[in-house]
Amino acid sequence: EGGISEEIVGRIKELADKLKPTRKQRQFPDLAAVDSVKSYTCKGTHPTHSSTQPGILCVDVDKKARSQKVATGGVDGNVVVFDLQTSKTVAKLSGHAKKVGAVEIHASEHVVVSGSDDKSVKIWVAGDESSYKCAHTFKKHSAEVTDISIHPLGDYVASAAKDRSWVFSDLTQGRVVKSFRDLDASYNALQFHPDGIILGGASQDGQVAIWDMSEGVVRANLEGHSGAVTGISFSENGYYLATCGVDGTVRLWDLRKAANFQTLQMEEEGNTVNSVRFDSTGQYIIASGSVVKIWNFETKSAVAETQTFAEHSAAVTDACFGRNAEFFVSTSMDRTLKLWA
Repeated sequence: EGGISEEIVGRIKELADKLKPTRKQRQFPDLAAVDSVKSYTCKGTHPTHSSTQPGILCVDVDKKARSQKVATGGVDGNVVVFDLQTSKTVAKLSGHAKKVGAVEIHASEHVVVSGSDDKSVKIWVAGDESSYKCAHTFKKHSAEVTDISIHPLGDYVASAAKDRSWVFSDLTQGRVVKSFRDLDASYNALQFHPDGIILGGASQDGQVAIWDMSEGVVRANLEGHSGAVTGISFSENGYYLATCGVDGTVRLWDLRKAANFQTLQMEEEGNTVNSVRFDSTGQYIIASGSVVKIWNFETKSAVAETQTFAEHSAAVTDACFGRNAEFFVSTSMDRTLKLWA
């Protein structure tokens, strides 16, 4: 481990300085209207993983232009790349020895990253659009990997595990840059801010840790959840953070004030919210638990419920919007991937 060098810090800061000014007053003329999203129905149900080990645990939508692909991770230990347009499996990536609980598609390259209960993170690279090979396997964690997040630079990935560590790795060279060990509690989820200068960790002890990537230190701990935090997502404008937890709530935070400005009671007490995500414009929030729920920003700092989607026959593990919120996908322990539009 060489640590996060001055050169890497320089690149991170340079990118943040470039991206930050572009976020002000950004317009999204093609964003799906609230009335459209309200009326979305299930357009496809796909059992993409093994039936002998049922359950799909995570999903990510390819954000590259004109792509209609998603990647899912299953209890069966496979990563499946699926084309929503043709309703066909493009590739099945086999290599993990245990269930895959985290998956992310690279924003610009034909690369998929996965994290598994087998304690490893794998980097899958496609020669063409359907033949993926495992280019690198990271085995730095000593317990189950809970989440991964690709840095906006595109060259690095963060991974969190149940061993109370998170690791920053170079996904192009397959080397670990730095491990952050002996955290107060392990992170169930983590994500880079869209500018890449901070990283948020959703902690098992109910806190949300905000890391400064330029110094490699925790800048703030956000407190509010009672019980473990299970999901985390930054909004596109860079100001807001959404988290969810075992307390059945989705909480919205203003990063400028490090304050919780709205709490949404999604589930009855005792029921967990499994995931939460902003759409790519930051106007919608989607969360999964016993159902899928969507909210939209009515004003700059208040969200209202848009719609609830309750067609899965078991717990919903994850949900993610496509570009401009024109569709969304959800995954469930009922072993299906559903497309909604």
